[in-house]
Amino acid sequence: MNIQGNAVSNPAGGQDVTVTAGRQFGSDNTNITTGAFAGGNTLRGPPNAGVFASANANGHSLSVSKTVVPGVSATTSHAASANLFRNDQHSVNAQAFSSATKLNNGFQFKQHGAGLNYNNANGHGASIGVNKIPGFDSSMDVGARANIFQNPNTSFDVMANSRTHLSGPFQGKTNFGVSAGITRRF
Repeated sequence: MNIQGNAVSNPAGGQDVTVTAGRQFGSDNTNITTGAFAGGNTLRGPPNAGVFASANANGHSLSVSKTVVPGVSATTSHAASANLFRNDQHSVNAQAFSSATKLNNGFQFKQHGAGLNYNNANGHGASIGVNKIPGFDSSMDVGARANIFQNPNTSFDVMANSRTHLSGPFQGKTNFGVSAGITRRF
């Protein structure tokens, strides 16, 4: 079993903390992974918890997850990822997802999106993606990550991101964020 913890500074306050426990069946190239996760912010908001499963083969994957925020909502998500390029130093992947969320007050909505990401062996990366909530909003996200320190059990990263709303009530508004995070592998 693999257990990982992650704490990332949230620009709105506190730390976003996540703990994930999972088990992989199969080889590194072809496997099925199942697990559970829990998380929340140290200063505000309700916690969340969920389960996930994925099938992976040669850099491609399909996954499903269920996330519950007690007293607030439940979300089921489906995702696919395909490796477009990989060598010893670099990789480029494409992803697509869809999700359905039901709030406890009965309101429901769907979301879908797609994106590309680049990662290198030193832990640096960049991503771009689009998200759409039909009938409400569409946005474009751009992000970058720089690895500052890494050893077999711990990494320290600095991240920057922006989200530009392309339609909906926030059309034309762009949000920016910068954060730092420590990942500890147990």
